[in-house]
Amino acid sequence: MEKESYTQEHVIKLCLPPDLYLALLKFQAKHELGRPYAGLLLLTKALYQEQLLTREVYERLLYRYSRRLVPETAPKPQEQRSTPLQKTVDYAAMTLQQLEQEYMQAYTADNYTKRVVILGELKRRGLDIQHFQQQIHR
Repeated sequence: MEKESYTQEHVIKLCLPPDLYLALLKFQAKHELGRPYAGLLLLTKALYQEQLLTREVYERLLYRYSRRLVPETAPKPQEQRSTPLQKTVDYAAMTLQQLEQEYMQAYTADNYTKRVVILGELKRRGLDIQHFQQQIHR
């Protein structure tokens, strides 16, 4: 089966002089657009100003090419984190009694991840994890 071939007469590859290219990049950054949309938006405005586009076509294209890369409703990276990061706990520096207390707090708070980390530290120390868990759950 042969693939249909389409002509690409509507595709224009432009080689811009440095001044135009920099101006396009500034426009792109100012309006937070992708490079193709920035160029198409400028072209749309110029063609409408030259009265080569109808008002309906102009408004449709203006709406289409004015869409920002990042929507305004998207939260900024700083705003996404509603809770501050917790300090890292050094379980290796804790005594066995401190680990037992931390494990009990994690158990009552139903914090599975913290319990697994503490059990990993106990295993690293060569302690019997099952014996430890039996003592805690009594």
